[in-house]
Amino acid sequence: MQGKIAAAALIVALLAAVVWAESAVVQRNRVDILKGKGSLYLPPLATARKGDSLEILQRDGRWLRVRYQGVEGFVLEASLNGTSDSGTTSGASGAGNSADAAAAAKGWDATVWAKNKGDKTDGLDAMRATRARVAADPAKVDKFKADMSGSTPGGSHP
Repeated sequence: MQGKIAAAALIVALLAAVVWAESAVVQRNRVDILKGKGSLYLPPLATARKGDSLEILQRDGRWLRVRYQGVEGFVLEASLNGTSDSGTTSGASGAGNSADAAAAAKGWDATVWAKNKGDKTDGLDAMRATRARVAADPAKVDKFKADMSGSTPGGSHP
Protein backbone atom coordinates (compact mmCIF):
# COMPACT_ATOMS: atom_id res chain seq x y z
CA MET A 1 0.00 0.00 0.00
CA GLN A 2 2.82 2.39 0.89
CA GLY A 3 4.39 1.70 -2.51
CA LYS A 4 1.20 2.78 -4.28
CA ILE A 5 1.03 5.95 -2.18
CA ALA A 6 4.67 6.75 -2.94
CA ALA A 7 4.10 6.15 -6.66
CA ALA A 8 1.00 8.37 -6.64
CA ALA A 9 2.92 11.10 -4.79
CA LEU A 10 5.71 10.90 -7.37
CA ILE A 11 3.25 11.21 -10.25
CA VAL A 12 1.59 14.21 -8.62
CA ALA A 13 5.00 15.85 -8.06
CA LEU A 14 6.01 15.30 -11.68
CA LEU A 15 2.72 16.67 -12.97
CA ALA A 16 3.07 19.71 -10.70
CA ALA A 17 6.58 20.34 -12.06
CA VAL A 18 5.22 20.27 -15.62
CA VAL A 19 2.33 22.58 -14.75
CA TRP A 20 4.59 25.01 -12.89
CA ALA A 21 7.40 25.05 -15.46
CA GLU A 22 8.61 28.59 -16.04
CA SER A 23 8.77 29.93 -19.56
CA ALA A 24 9.72 33.15 -21.32
CA VAL A 25 8.62 34.61 -24.65
CA VAL A 26 11.28 36.11 -26.93
CA GLN A 27 10.59 39.83 -27.47
CA ARG A 28 13.55 40.56 -29.77
CA ASN A 29 13.80 39.58 -33.42
CA ARG A 30 16.12 36.71 -32.50
CA VAL A 31 17.98 35.25 -29.53
CA ASP A 32 20.85 32.78 -29.85
CA ILE A 33 20.81 29.69 -27.63
CA LEU A 34 24.45 29.07 -26.64
CA LYS A 35 26.26 25.93 -25.46
CA GLY A 36 27.66 27.84 -22.47
CA LYS A 37 27.57 31.20 -20.76
CA GLY A 38 29.19 33.79 -23.01
CA SER A 39 30.16 34.52 -26.59
CA LEU A 40 32.99 31.98 -26.40
CA TYR A 41 30.30 29.38 -27.06
CA LEU A 42 29.43 30.62 -30.54
CA PRO A 43 28.16 29.49 -32.99
CA PRO A 44 24.75 29.09 -31.36
CA LEU A 45 23.08 25.71 -30.90
CA ALA A 46 19.79 27.23 -32.07
CA THR A 47 18.18 30.60 -32.67
CA ALA A 48 14.78 31.50 -31.23
CA ARG A 49 12.68 34.08 -33.06
CA LYS A 50 10.38 36.80 -31.75
CA GLY A 51 7.29 35.25 -30.16
CA ASP A 52 8.92 31.85 -29.55
CA SER A 53 8.61 30.37 -26.08
CA LEU A 54 11.64 29.14 -24.13
CA GLU A 55 11.32 26.78 -21.17
CA ILE A 56 13.47 28.08 -18.30
CA LEU A 57 15.27 25.18 -16.62
CA GLN A 58 17.55 27.09 -14.27
CA ARG A 59 18.58 30.63 -13.34
CA ASP A 60 22.24 31.44 -12.77
CA GLY A 61 22.74 35.15 -12.15
CA ARG A 62 22.05 36.95 -15.43
CA TRP A 63 22.08 33.69 -17.40
CA LEU A 64 19.21 31.28 -17.97
CA ARG A 65 19.56 27.62 -18.88
CA VAL A 66 16.68 27.03 -21.29
CA ARG A 67 15.13 24.39 -23.52
CA TYR A 68 14.00 25.41 -27.00
CA GLN A 69 12.69 22.88 -29.54
CA GLY A 70 14.47 20.07 -27.69
CA VAL A 71 17.80 21.95 -27.49
CA GLU A 72 19.17 22.91 -24.07
CA GLY A 73 21.48 25.88 -23.78
CA PHE A 74 22.05 29.31 -22.25
CA VAL A 75 20.72 32.80 -22.93
CA LEU A 76 21.43 36.07 -21.21
CA GLU A 77 18.16 36.96 -19.50
CA ALA A 78 18.33 40.57 -20.71
CA SER A 79 18.51 39.34 -24.31
CA LEU A 80 14.93 38.11 -24.15
CA ASN A 81 13.27 41.51 -23.90
CA GLY A 82 13.17 44.20 -26.54
CA THR A 83 14.34 47.06 -24.34
CA SER A 84 17.82 46.02 -23.23
CA ASP A 85 20.92 46.83 -25.27
CA SER A 86 22.63 43.66 -24.06
CA GLY A 87 22.04 40.24 -25.49
CA THR A 88 23.12 37.72 -28.05
CA THR A 89 21.07 39.30 -30.77
CA SER A 90 21.83 41.38 -33.76
CA GLY A 91 19.86 43.02 -36.49
CA ALA A 92 19.64 45.96 -38.81
CA SER A 93 18.99 48.28 -35.87
CA GLY A 94 22.33 47.32 -34.30
CA ALA A 95 20.56 46.14 -31.15
CA GLY A 96 23.56 44.38 -29.65
CA ASN A 97 25.55 41.25 -30.40
CA SER A 98 27.19 38.34 -28.62
CA ALA A 99 30.28 40.38 -27.71
CA ASP A 100 27.99 42.96 -26.15
CA ALA A 101 26.23 40.16 -24.26
CA ALA A 102 29.49 38.89 -22.80
CA ALA A 103 30.50 42.42 -21.85
CA ALA A 104 27.08 43.12 -20.34
CA ALA A 105 27.25 39.91 -18.31
CA LYS A 106 30.41 41.27 -16.74
CA GLY A 107 28.93 44.75 -16.33
CA TRP A 108 31.00 46.23 -19.16
CA ASP A 109 30.02 48.34 -22.13
CA ALA A 110 32.50 47.90 -24.97
CA THR A 111 32.15 51.45 -26.29
CA VAL A 112 32.46 53.07 -22.84
CA TRP A 113 35.43 50.84 -22.03
CA ALA A 114 37.23 51.84 -25.24
CA LYS A 115 36.53 55.54 -24.74
CA ASN A 116 37.72 55.39 -21.11
CA LYS A 117 41.01 53.93 -22.34
CA GLY A 118 41.28 56.70 -24.93
CA ASP A 119 40.80 54.24 -27.79
CA LYS A 120 38.84 55.06 -30.90
CA THR A 121 35.62 53.13 -31.45
CA ASP A 122 35.72 53.19 -35.28
CA GLY A 123 36.75 49.53 -35.49
CA LEU A 124 34.11 48.47 -32.98
CA ASP A 125 31.46 50.45 -34.84
CA ALA A 126 32.55 48.89 -38.16
CA MET A 127 32.39 45.40 -36.62
CA ARG A 128 28.86 46.03 -35.34
CA ALA A 129 27.78 47.31 -38.76
CA THR A 130 29.24 44.20 -40.43
CA ARG A 131 27.49 41.91 -37.93
CA ALA A 132 24.20 43.70 -38.66
CA ARG A 133 24.66 43.23 -42.43
CA VAL A 134 25.51 39.55 -41.98
CA ALA A 135 22.50 39.02 -39.72
CA ALA A 136 20.27 40.67 -42.31
CA ASP A 137 21.19 38.08 -44.98
CA PRO A 138 22.23 34.72 -43.45
CA ALA A 139 21.98 33.00 -46.85
CA LYS A 140 25.10 34.88 -48.01
CA VAL A 141 27.00 33.61 -44.96
CA ASP A 142 25.90 30.03 -45.67
CA LYS A 143 27.03 30.37 -49.30
CA PHE A 144 30.38 31.80 -48.19
CA LYS A 145 30.88 28.91 -45.75
CA ALA A 146 30.00 26.38 -48.45
CA ASP A 147 32.38 28.03 -50.91
CA MET A 148 35.19 28.09 -48.36
CA SER A 149 34.72 24.50 -47.17
CA GLY A 150 36.51 23.29 -50.28
CA SER A 151 39.33 25.83 -50.15
CA THR A 152 42.91 25.20 -49.19
CA PRO A 153 45.30 27.50 -47.26
CA GLY A 154 46.20 30.48 -49.36
CA GLY A 155 42.69 30.80 -50.76
CA SER A 156 43.07 28.50 -53.77
CA HIS A 157 40.54 25.77 -54.44
CA PRO A 158 41.60 22.19 -55.06
